[in-house]
Amino acid sequence: MRTDATCRWTALALALCMAACASAADMAPGEGTGSALYSDAAAMPEIGGGGPCRPYDGTVCETGDKSCKPAPAACVYECTSHQDCGPGHPCVDLFNEVSPTYCHTACESSLCPTDQECKGSECAEVFCGAKVKCKNKASICDTWAQACYPINGSCAAAENCPGFDQSAVDFGQTVCADGFCRIIAKPPPPPKGLEDKPTFTMLQPTFGAELANHEEVVFEWLGSDTASILLVLDRLPAHSGELLHAAIWGRMIAAKSATKAKLAGGHAIVDGKWQKASPKIPIGKPLYAIVQRVGGGSLAAVSLPVPFIIGAPWPAVGAKCSPDADGEVMGPCANPKHLQQCVAGVCRRVCLSNLDCSDVGFDCGPVVDGLRLCL
Repeated sequence: MRTDATCRWTALALALCMAACASAADMAPGEGTGSALYSDAAAMPEIGGGGPCRPYDGTVCETGDKSCKPAPAACVYECTSHQDCGPGHPCVDLFNEVSPTYCHTACESSLCPTDQECKGSECAEVFCGAKVKCKNKASICDTWAQACYPINGSCAAAENCPGFDQSAVDFGQTVCADGFCRIIAKPPPPPKGLEDKPTFTMLQPTFGAELANHEEVVFEWLGSDTASILLVLDRLPAHSGELLHAAIWGRMIAAKSATKAKLAGGHAIVDGKWQKASPKIPIGKPLYAIVQRVGGGSLAAVSLPVPFIIGAPWPAVGAKCSPDADGEVMGPCANPKHLQQCVAGVCRRVCLSNLDCSDVGFDCGPVVDGLRLCL
């Protein structure tokens, strides 16, 4: 059993040590009951190997005693229940031992006082969260931001709109339009490695075009004095070095030539190599058109990728998706015009207000698993 002046120095995993530094740097000696862990940054040893450190063999040091050998990484407090630890910190078996147990640095909102939840590694008052509800019943909680917003999605600027689940940030773009929050699918950016190149927008196909057949596919962009390389991709590459390997069709356009083309004049591309054979453009699969302007032996500019599809519509609300994709945002429900999620084998639209659902005749529902969906 420890006293306020004494505790057992035990080496923890690197992550535990680092977490302790931030939360306990200002704690005075003897304040063990107010926090889960005391850590002295000056005494923290270099820890390598990427795995957890082993506990020091029974070393007991006075809190703050830097002459103790070996130099302790952290001081953890023994406990018998959560009440022995600071607010929000559980009493757990950190070292796979039956006894003793220790106060953990990780914060659990269920152990925080009323009207408080975890913020970082400590309990703090929040407007709302997983446990704390919005006081105004006409509000809805963004548990990620721990903030309340009008349930009808009203806004004065995009900053007034919730972010919700991280997937909404990754795949969606929030705007405030006509006084209400809206969320749309993010247009794909140029592949990584081309961010510093000037960009331009293709005239055809239009963004998210649904084309009946191969004959309807027309590519058009603003002309320039440079040559152009027109590509059709069957996936968006992670990096510009994979661009040609993602291409299934291509065409070279000479400088000052007409910047308009059809599929019939191009060549197949297989595994990054141009072929003489006629291309086979898939039906009902997402495709992407991209143009590179080349001049002086280098890339001068690149168009923003344009998604389009031939012979089938994009997945819409109510379309079936694999149960294996349940919970995925975009994925098999990917639609360039709307942010969608696969829920129980059916595509559902992500929303921030009723305006996001107006064309499908539904209202924007409550937050479920971090997102709002059209009912």
